[in-house]
Amino acid sequence: MVRRIKILHFSWEFPPSIVGGLGTFVTELSSMQVKMGNEVTVFTLNTENNLITVDNYKGVEVHRPKIPDFTSPFFLFADNELRQWGDNFKFFADVVSYNVLSASKIIHLLAGKNGRVFDIVDAHDWLGIMGGMSVKKELKIPLIFHIHSTEKGRTRGRGSRTIEDMEYEGGDADDCVITV
Repeated sequence: MVRRIKILHFSWEFPPSIVGGLGTFVTELSSMQVKMGNEVTVFTLNTENNLITVDNYKGVEVHRPKIPDFTSPFFLFADNELRQWGDNFKFFADVVSYNVLSASKIIHLLAGKNGRVFDIVDAHDWLGIMGGMSVKKELKIPLIFHIHSTEKGRTRGRGSRTIEDMEYEGGDADDCVITV
């Protein structure tokens, strides 16, 4: 008898909010994982906080936490590099908040209070690695780090040192890297 694997994904894109290849990849991957008999849960960014917070998409359990605007408080301890992001700093603050809120829900509610067990966590790019690293540590499960592109590659070496550091730490903390 084949055992169902309980898989968690951190992906900033998932239907209905698809921006590019990462979202398309995670949508197809998670759908195939369900078809193979696995239990799949995706935590994704709630664009503009206007999407349903808990949903089912083709057998995939989807969580989209509502993100409070922490832009101003985060800016207080941001370094000079992040402060230079201007209006884009809100996106960074939203990504950090999404990771923290998602990891907290997984650790304290789904696994903690509800007693759910997960076998593996899969984080997609720097946008999900913070939550993935936290879940790995707290639940003591393996972490896969899907790297769809790197900051150096996207910006020809002129990108964010903060994001490069997150990618490095994610690569150090994971149990497996998969390049896409």
